[in-house]
Amino acid sequence: MTDRTSWSVPRKVGPNGPLYKHQADLPRLPIPSLSETCVKYLHTVRPLSSDKDFETTVANVNSFLLGGSGDELQKRLQAFAKQKNQYSSWFIDHWNEIAYFGYRDPIVFNVSYFYQFSDLPIFNGLSNVQRAAWFVSAALKFREMIVNETLEPEPSRVGPAICASMYPYMFNACRIPAKPSDHTDVFDPHSNPHITVARKDKFYYFDVFDGSRQLSVAEIAQQLSAIIALADQSPEQPAIGALTSDHRDTWTDNRINVIAAGNQTALDIIERSILMVCLDTETPTTPDQLARLLWHGNGRNRWYDKSIEIIVTDNGRMGLLGEHSIMDGTPTLRMANWCLESIVKKKIDAGKNGSSKLPLPQEITWKSTPQIAAAIKVAEKLFTDTVIGHDLNLLLFDTFGREQIKEMQISPDAFAQMAIQLAFFRMYGYPVATYESCQTRSFLHGRTEVIRTCSSASLAFCRAMSDAAATDSQRLNKFKTACNSHVAYATDASMARGVDRHLAGLKMVRKAGESYPIFDDPNFSRTNNWRLSTSMLASEYFDAWGFGEVVPDGFGVGYTLNHSRLAFCVTSRCLGSQKFAELLRSSLLDLATLCKSQTRTAAKL
Repeated sequence: MTDRTSWSVPRKVGPNGPLYKHQADLPRLPIPSLSETCVKYLHTVRPLSSDKDFETTVANVNSFLLGGSGDELQKRLQAFAKQKNQYSSWFIDHWNEIAYFGYRDPIVFNVSYFYQFSDLPIFNGLSNVQRAAWFVSAALKFREMIVNETLEPEPSRVGPAICASMYPYMFNACRIPAKPSDHTDVFDPHSNPHITVARKDKFYYFDVFDGSRQLSVAEIAQQLSAIIALADQSPEQPAIGALTSDHRDTWTDNRINVIAAGNQTALDIIERSILMVCLDTETPTTPDQLARLLWHGNGRNRWYDKSIEIIVTDNGRMGLLGEHSIMDGTPTLRMANWCLESIVKKKIDAGKNGSSKLPLPQEITWKSTPQIAAAIKVAEKLFTDTVIGHDLNLLLFDTFGREQIKEMQISPDAFAQMAIQLAFFRMYGYPVATYESCQTRSFLHGRTEVIRTCSSASLAFCRAMSDAAATDSQRLNKFKTACNSHVAYATDASMARGVDRHLAGLKMVRKAGESYPIFDDPNFSRTNNWRLSTSMLASEYFDAWGFGEVVPDGFGVGYTLNHSRLAFCVTSRCLGSQKFAELLRSSLLDLATLCKSQTRTAAKL
């Protein structure tokens, strides 16, 4: 059974448990006032604009705000939201389309994100398949709570709970390529009790339930070991997984050809499966090597459309690759954290020993054609060229962590964001538009808003850090002002009172042929060219996490703020990610020294 339920349709609130019990009571995504957004927008434009260009922008914004054209768009948007917010969010379908499903570049590098799990002591002495089996077993328990709706909703500071709408897309789900826009299909969990496994660019599957009984950890490991043996013995298969790494329109056409060749059943097995486990033959020995493997792999031993892929190397390192289109990082973060914590705290029942009665895993075989073979070669070349055209560097920083930053009386996230601003400024000498993702899931079908980190205050701080004549006291004051500015904007954004989603909504309700100088202004494009795309997730069970840059001349910076350590993953199209990471390290140290100078001064007093 395929459930192509739109976000516009509310999911059933089941009688079995608490997961969806607050959905009907969640506050609806608000629309800020036009004046609030326009004033805030101008504040974010100022540090990125020349005086002359800023005068033009101010004139365009004032005309939009006071001349009536903005009021007309605001009224249209409010009318649209009044109807849509009865059962959903006024923005969700538009956002899913423009940001994800309508996006046609390959999703690997450009959309997907990865988690790099720590090499936990509890896994010492366990093989790769044993480690994979433990995580799969825990993930199945988490899935059970979603299916039975017994998973507790996350608490919210705004309403009764965090919106739970993304959870049904976590398991037994797959993105499907289509023109002009993709979609994600969700399949019946009861009639699809199997997982798929990739090994040596081939695919296998087996049921992880024996009737209603979940297989034990030993039984899952036994099946994974059998797959490794099968992959060693079986002949090569067409590397169909490579096709999922291609341009979305190309993959759409190729998928039609794959089906026409007689492979519908093979596709169904993969797309309907609970999740995919990728048993990679690589043995990475450095954090950067592992990060690159988790981010993109070899381009063949993956099915990039799957919502969740658990990746395990031959030397036992693990991580997760997430497909981002319908599910943000916070639900998968919760799932991964729950699984790893449950394993560490021995809350997962390992079950019985292995069984000789289990049917062997089955290999998914493909029927190929010269056209499919040629398409695989094209996809592999595009993938290889993209790998060569990217660099990735991890900064694993253990000098101090989140708690030590709090002792400095600074917001840890603001501290990290100012370090990123300073690193970029030291590298290039000027500021750029900076995107920090902020969740708005306190609202029904909320997803994200942008925290625009670059501000006049952050620019003044960066300049002071580069000014030899500035004193530490002056630098510290500007640093604190910049951090306070960031916290204020982040607070507004978490309440859906940023500028980006509102402005996108106003653009959305324009009629054909209408033109508005505020949107045609070069500063509008300049402040939406996210040369720094950043996001923070925290987990004591991750070494790092990351994603790709969003513009060709930009950097992607995924970071974690753990109790006593920090981690940053820097990616770019070979712009010098290593240099950026080095500058980021020195910026973190300089900021800590600056904050400690306040303590020394206070001690003298």
